[in-house]
Amino acid sequence: MDAALQTRILACPTLPSIPAVALEVVRTCQEDEVDLRRLVGVLEKDPALTAKILRLANSASLAARSQVTTLSRALTLLGTNSVLTLALSFTLVSSRRRGVSDGFDHDRHWRRALMAAASARALAAGRDVDREELFLCALLQDLGMLALAEAVPEDYGLIVAASEGDHARLVELEREALGTDHAEVTAFLAARWDLPELVVETGRGSHDPALARAGRPEVVDAVGCVHLSGLMADVFDGAEPARAHAAGARLLGLSPDALHAALASAGEALPEVTSVFEVSLTDAAQVEDVLRRAQQALLRVRALAEA
Repeated sequence: MDAALQTRILACPTLPSIPAVALEVVRTCQEDEVDLRRLVGVLEKDPALTAKILRLANSASLAARSQVTTLSRALTLLGTNSVLTLALSFTLVSSRRRGVSDGFDHDRHWRRALMAAASARALAAGRDVDREELFLCALLQDLGMLALAEAVPEDYGLIVAASEGDHARLVELEREALGTDHAEVTAFLAARWDLPELVVETGRGSHDPALARAGRPEVVDAVGCVHLSGLMADVFDGAEPARAHAAGARLLGLSPDALHAALASAGEALPEVTSVFEVSLTDAAQVEDVLRRAQQALLRVRALAEA
């Protein structure tokens, strides 16, 4: 990304930003020894966020058998990774722009982001990655799109329209027109905000995993999961699952059956995601249709393998 575009992005007054409370949560959670009392004090500054955390703790607290009414109890049950994820996710989503602006559909963007996040969480099962960190990484992987839509709105609206909803084509058009793509912008912003390395590198490699600076095995695995989560979100949005099948096998060694199971798990989670983040994702009938088409694709893959 050239210096002129960097300057334009950073100077943009409507650039997506992380609210002060969420940034303070990030800094507190990244300390070697997290001070829970201090973290409670930070969270209490945002009543809406506090309510979300208590709600999540009560939905997750099956073993507690009693209602969670205090933040300290919620933090003990959920852990700092879950709280960090919720703080960043909720504050960014709740402060989102809505509708279509200069050809960019903000509502569609967040629907896809949350579908990807639910998919990434489903992919975390059985892997050496934290499911909440993966949720956050997948949710933020296209943050660069929001930045470009604000920094170069007229140009970016035309680019998005020309892509016709094809995310891979969008990246090609971005590179042709801007000399960069939204994955690079995501990594740039995440690094500027001092977000965790995993968020930076999964953003960088979200469309081309080879671009991520992923030295550690767990980072490599996370990059693969986030890349695949975007393709799974496309399936939920109506795309054929062929790309997702190929990427799942190549990057994560997933069988078609395993990918279908992950799609089903993500589909089951979408109503809860909808409820927590107050974003209308899709209706139940559409999710069922997606899973039915994925099942049909799975049967075709099996038939080819047996031929």
